[in-house]
Amino acid sequence: HLRFTRDELQRLFDEVYRRPLSAEELALLEETTLGWPTAVHLVHESLRRRDGATLEQVLSDFRASRLELRDYLSSEVYARLDPESPWVKWTAASIERTTGTKPAILPNLGGSLPNEVFADTLGLPTVWIPHSYAACSQHAPNEHLLAPVAREALRIMTGVYWDLGDK
Repeated sequence: HLRFTRDELQRLFDEVYRRPLSAEELALLEETTLGWPTAVHLVHESLRRRDGATLEQVLSDFRASRLELRDYLSSEVYARLDPESPWVKWTAASIERTTGTKPAILPNLGGSLPNEVFADTLGLPTVWIPHSYAACSQHAPNEHLLAPVAREALRIMTGVYWDLGDK
């Protein structure tokens, strides 16, 4: 199973992130993220990057999207760039033109993508547009992709490439 248990979440925040959670915060984190590692790490990064933000505030931002967390995360732009970068703004505008929905801009997360080579070594702007959802079991034996998610991903990427060609 690829989701963190409550005990694993507690240990992660205590021992790795060095930000102990109260029992109430732990329950809220588990309820909101469903223990999905990417969502949990995103919460941690949001707390780390937003001075003085509380866990409740960060989780409230996710819930304010009017989407379930898996939909929220699968439709967002993860940028290695400053959120004010022209490329981030351009990509977000392209996605909005294609989907009719304004994406949120979130910090990048660790993963198996070779972003460091492009962003750090070559100095090129990189923008990551994920196409997944919480229960897809990425990189697990039962990994899968739902047809509606695949269709949305194809629409988004076709729109981005179309807009790039017009630029």
